[in-house]
Amino acid sequence: MITLVQWLQTYSLPVVLLLVLGAALAFVVKLVVERALDARFGRLAKDIELRLERMSRFQEKVLLDRYLAAGEVFSQIQQVATAVNRYLNGQEVEGLFRGKELAPLTSVYEVLDAKRYLLGDELCRILEELASVVLALANAGTADQQAEAAAR
Repeated sequence: MITLVQWLQTYSLPVVLLLVLGAALAFVVKLVVERALDARFGRLAKDIELRLERMSRFQEKVLLDRYLAAGEVFSQIQQVATAVNRYLNGQEVEGLFRGKELAPLTSVYEVLDAKRYLLGDELCRILEELASVVLALANAGTADQQAEAAAR
């Protein structure tokens, strides 16, 4: 306020009005720019938040699908191992062999190939090793060979 009185004493009224108008205009421009920047940063922050949320949901979905696929394949391998064990203990197991092929294990390998990219290399390798142990157990003839295959 003191500055305004000093200006009135030093300058004419039109010059002081122009200075006051210029100051008011600068203040208004400053407010408009601040609000525009705040709005822009707000939109950018919301965009980033939504993008991260979508990415998080996608990763969660992939992990859930991977878990379900691994559980499905592992369950199939367990069922085949149980059937092979029954067969080796002298029980009749229907549909276990087609000729010399271990039919249910073939479908396990097909599922593994189909879901290889979903399961990932490491998990796929572990499940293939489990399936190969079951195959070795099924191919074992003597009790020694069976024990060796089971020890793998």
